[in-house]
Amino acid sequence: MKKEGFLRKEQMSSEQRELAMLLKNKRIEQGRKLEDIASGICSTSYLSRIENNQVKLQDPYLRMLFEKLDINYDDLKKERQTNIFIELVKYQLLEQYDKYASKIESIIKSKCYLGIERDLILLYDNVLKGYDEETKFIIDKLESSIDMLSNQEIAFYMYLITVYYYQIQQTNLAYQQIKILIKTENDNEILKWLIQDLYLTILFDVGEYELYCKMYSDFIKGAPSMYFGKHFIKHKMKMLTILAKYEYQISVKKMEDLHQNLDDKNSELLTEYAYYFAIIKKNGKQAEEIIEKLCNGFLSTKIIKLLSIMLNEIEDKTQQELILKTINKFAFSKYDSIVKNLCHYSVMKQKQMNNIWLLNYLKMNVYNLLKYSFDKVIFDFVIKEIIILGTKCSKYKETCRLAINYLEGLNLQLLNN
Repeated sequence: MKKEGFLRKEQMSSEQRELAMLLKNKRIEQGRKLEDIASGICSTSYLSRIENNQVKLQDPYLRMLFEKLDINYDDLKKERQTNIFIELVKYQLLEQYDKYASKIESIIKSKCYLGIERDLILLYDNVLKGYDEETKFIIDKLESSIDMLSNQEIAFYMYLITVYYYQIQQTNLAYQQIKILIKTENDNEILKWLIQDLYLTILFDVGEYELYCKMYSDFIKGAPSMYFGKHFIKHKMKMLTILAKYEYQISVKKMEDLHQNLDDKNSELLTEYAYYFAIIKKNGKQAEEIIEKLCNGFLSTKIIKLLSIMLNEIEDKTQQELILKTINKFAFSKYDSIVKNLCHYSVMKQKQMNNIWLLNYLKMNVYNLLKYSFDKVIFDFVIKEIIILGTKCSKYKETCRLAINYLEGLNLQLLNN
């Protein structure tokens, strides 16, 4: 009982702090003076103490003070019973999009939220929808008033910033940001697992596979499946991609079994599956088996990236032509520079451009972009290509050949002799 009483007290204390902060920020937001709001209700000094959470709040006072700000106190308490940010996140995770849209509309119209809270909600909505210009505008707006956010709101804001960096292919910035965010204490379970989900995604993309495997176990065991079921499937695909380096046939079989349970109408999961299965097949020297299916299926920038790399690794002319047609008709976004340049390199190599031009182009227009948009799959390909080209146009040909042998498993060959 003592523990329950303590928890209730803590909850009441938290609610009091929130209401006090809301009262103060609403007053400031409306450009109203302490004297104006306090008049006829309490002294100016007492209102100041209320706003700074120095006295116990009492409903009669709060009701009158909020009414001075043209806010219905009953509506306010009802509206703010739940964390609106997490409520919206849950709607998205559960794919309850009508409820999500309705709640967004309700919040925007309501007087019970601060402008900065509405901005944070709009930031979440714009990031989800990929609205680039709107997102940048709100980020700039929020940066000037971030000190008005609570600790949990700041964590949510930083999470959204990291998602945005990841979306616009600023992977290195997202990686640095998420490493800080994952260490930040967070008392909301949903936000905690959202952050870990993003951390796992970025770890895989940059090739931190050992750490990914450690974090994967925690995520699968701890995150609530009700909300993160789809995320579990995506991460299982990634784990099987890692496992395939050591147990190829088992991973292929498990991926095929997983595919049978996917919803034929879920284009998001089907596209993810196609990408990771293609990596497994490519690494297993069986890319030719899935190229036609890749080209005729759901396309994404990641799949185009793989097709561009495969173009350099296959010899079948018909499949090469199919990949070229697929690349040519794909619409890149303005943030897809590294993949677009990679595709251009592969196309020019097919046209038998001279090796010096290819080497310089690859260094300047793909390798250099890895400083901002690091991708382990691209990195591995580019390094190997640079060395191969080096054997054809460099005075260090023997050194380059040795490096190629190493990349192709010379160390394992030597160990097994």
